[in-house]
Amino acid sequence: MANPTADIVTNSGPTINTSYADFSSNISIDGEALYFTSRRPWEDKSSENFRDPMLNHYSEDIYQSNVKIDQTWNPPYRMSMNRPQSNESNVSVSIDERRFYLYNDKSGIGDIYYTDFIDNKFTNMKAVDNSKVNDGNWWETHYTVSPDGS
Repeated sequence: MANPTADIVTNSGPTINTSYADFSSNISIDGEALYFTSRRPWEDKSSENFRDPMLNHYSEDIYQSNVKIDQTWNPPYRMSMNRPQSNESNVSVSIDERRFYLYNDKSGIGDIYYTDFIDNKFTNMKAVDNSKVNDGNWWETHYTVSPDGS
């Protein structure tokens, strides 16, 4: 506050920002990859039957985009851990980009899960095993882990 800076916020453009809800972004440590959540429909239409009954929104899914040489973003792709019938929302990514923490609503109140990227594929999602997280009393939507795993 004592030494404010003049930062410029630049829109990521229509490749990332659509008419659907696009949110909860994380950028890789090298700045090359962007991970974010979007409520856009699946290209093959398989998400059509899984819309939110109150707001008619598509399910939340996690996408990745990589930066081009000109610093714009390539078209994002939906990551393989997503399922059309549930909400998977990007929460945070480990420093080595091998563990993804995500929000999933399958418990009914929302919990934090993780999936590991091993042998070129994501493992089945598992609930974070921490007595202060996913205790059944709260709606957990955010979680972060420091580079040393704390």
